[in-house]
Amino acid sequence: MDKNKWYYKNFNMVVELDIAGEFIYNGIKEFNRMERITNDAPTFFSLYNISVGLERLQKIVLVLWKLDDNSDEEQFEKSLITHSHSLLRDEIRKYAKNSKCSDLNDRENDFITLIQKFYNTARYNRFNINGENDIEIAIFDNYISKYINDVPRCFSQDGIILTDEIKEFLGRVVGSISHKYYKLVVEGSYKNHTYTYELRSQSKAQKIFLPEYKKKSLMEGQLNERIAFKEILIYIRNSKEKTAFFKFMNDIKPLEFDPAMVIDYLGELSEGTVSQTLIDEVEWLYGENEYSHERVELVDLIGNSQVMFEYPDIEACNNILFKILNDKSINDELINRLSKHIVYIDDEDILEVLNGVKSHYQEYKDGKYGLSGFLEQVQEAYNEYQNFLIKESNRNEDE
Repeated sequence: MDKNKWYYKNFNMVVELDIAGEFIYNGIKEFNRMERITNDAPTFFSLYNISVGLERLQKIVLVLWKLDDNSDEEQFEKSLITHSHSLLRDEIRKYAKNSKCSDLNDRENDFITLIQKFYNTARYNRFNINGENDIEIAIFDNYISKYINDVPRCFSQDGIILTDEIKEFLGRVVGSISHKYYKLVVEGSYKNHTYTYELRSQSKAQKIFLPEYKKKSLMEGQLNERIAFKEILIYIRNSKEKTAFFKFMNDIKPLEFDPAMVIDYLGELSEGTVSQTLIDEVEWLYGENEYSHERVELVDLIGNSQVMFEYPDIEACNNILFKILNDKSINDELINRLSKHIVYIDDEDILEVLNGVKSHYQEYKDGKYGLSGFLEQVQEAYNEYQNFLIKESNRNEDE
């Protein structure tokens, strides 16, 4: 294969695959969050992102299946300058006809028609002085009424109520189309000896193309996200574990939210939305309590994986070791203080040093060491500790 074409298929298209997945994910995420299809920004955003994502995905498939060494590069590039999802679908069917993933069923083909009409007709319609103002509703209504019985309407806003049934149906259709085209990307990659099918770890594209959801429904992925969020919330609320992070959170005085609003806030958060109502309440509570930017910086550390929440306890243990060596004395009270800090430290090397000090203290009490012998053991541990603190300081400076 021509080197430039191989590079184009392998490196350019793997980035395009990531981009396509981002668009599809964002569209499905917004669609899942919405309560109705109406003349508003969320409706446009959802359909727009799904349209763009699927179009780019179709073009990736054609790059892998249609472009070969004999292709006229300029003509091929021109063939991709189109927003006709139907044309791209037909081209895929033609060039990937030997793959069972090249054919779409009726509801998938009709959805391709829906997003093509939206993208080519409704996308800029509101910029036309005499254009239809709510063409998205009409296009969606025409499609969904063909497959869902008794579509519920919201007459006050002239729209369609998005029931779980409708969301699940759309999740299956978009998921199935995405799944088929991604399979063609995989097959096309094998055919071209490229790695175009590879997905960036933890990416939105990975959530769209990789999982084998039941009936290919992308709504299952949205449900999984909500459940995962709520499970970690339950764990944080009920955990009795002693960790440096939990101690850090417990030391921050909580705001006095209205308990009746918490369930609404959590419902929105589980859908990936921080409501303006919650933001406004936090701002008001900050003002009432005269909280400074210091609290903002402190709270903002939560969820920062670069923060070493155990460091205050590591430092406290260092100070205890220094006190033992400086005073040349030891007692149960100092060892008990050491033990209280140790439970919040996770680093195995540090724990080995500190637990060694505790063991040496027990041996000292049992008469195995005199005080000077015990202090020698503490000095060795203290020296090891300093090496750790220096390494940690250097690591933080590098970051």
